[in-house]
Amino acid sequence: MRKGLVTSESVGPGHPDKICDQISDAILDAYVAKDPESRVAVNVSIKDDRMFVFGEVTSKADINYQEVIDGVLEWIGVDTIYVVDRRISKQSPDIAQGVDTGGAGDQGMVVGYATNETETMMPLAIHMAHGIMMEIDRGRRDGTLKWAGPDMKCQVTVDYGKANNAWDAGRCPVKAVVVSVQHSEDYDPEIFRRMIEHLVKKSLYSMNYSFYPKYDLYINNTGKFVVGGSFGDSGLTGRKIVVDTYGGVVPHGGGAFSGKDCTKMDRSAAYAARWVAKKVVSLRMAKECEVHISYAIGRAEPVAIMVDSHGTGDDKAIERFISENYPLTPKWIREFFDLRRPIYGKTAVFGHFGRRDLNLPWEDVEIDKK
Repeated sequence: MRKGLVTSESVGPGHPDKICDQISDAILDAYVAKDPESRVAVNVSIKDDRMFVFGEVTSKADINYQEVIDGVLEWIGVDTIYVVDRRISKQSPDIAQGVDTGGAGDQGMVVGYATNETETMMPLAIHMAHGIMMEIDRGRRDGTLKWAGPDMKCQVTVDYGKANNAWDAGRCPVKAVVVSVQHSEDYDPEIFRRMIEHLVKKSLYSMNYSFYPKYDLYINNTGKFVVGGSFGDSGLTGRKIVVDTYGGVVPHGGGAFSGKDCTKMDRSAAYAARWVAKKVVSLRMAKECEVHISYAIGRAEPVAIMVDSHGTGDDKAIERFISENYPLTPKWIREFFDLRRPIYGKTAVFGHFGRRDLNLPWEDVEIDKK
């Protein structure tokens, strides 16, 4: 059972790291749309009006990088004109020889997780943080949140110490919400704050949790947030891996997702681990399921599978269930979830898991029955 305070955060599309994640995944999607067999590992970094696009690509396709970049920036609402320096080479043949034979492209481990405390099977704190962030971004886009810019962050702290147990999440009180939203120079601070407070409350109450006591709300705590994006901070692909996953509630395997094609186990196996964890919880084999899967370069089968249900199930029985029903080899994962498709761009902001707004195969626990 979880006890005490748990804090998780989400960041908006104009956060400099998320700008990079979205461009990396848009480049991946552009290649995969034209050549599903593309091998892509592309990173982006930004500072001020400079952008560096670098990595490895092996593909039969040619794409217009500038067109892809401009499309992402337009969708986010960033009007910076970047000077782009691009350094792309082909995938190392030493890596390719392991992948070509059906093995993993590198050693490594991934972690999947699911819990019955929310309808998305995500931990409560990050479930709320993403919900608030999406509500504020919608307000920015539809004009409800006047003066808002695209760079924003949200952090939610919940107190399990005030709940009867970890599964009584509907009565788990919110202790604090921290929100920072970029704004124009000519904004009205008091009106802006009241509008953000309204959107925070709207998001929390829309989640249908039954008990919200008084909580601390911190909005733009420095008093001003005009300079944002790559002029307020530098950005880099893969620097928000905890935001992308479970909000720090469980360990992270260490590998980032964005800009990597489905032959990269950092990404595809993490999606598979999430799916099997959701499957276990949906079958009521456990109320909470944490799955660790490790791989060796050039080897197809996982080196090890470990389950921790945090005392809510029979871990060894769950491990046997997973091993006997789901091979979890690179080839099986790619085919089972049909991952050679351009489906990655929209995962690069608001999290890769628990997304009810996207039709993601690793979120569909009934996919094995179709």
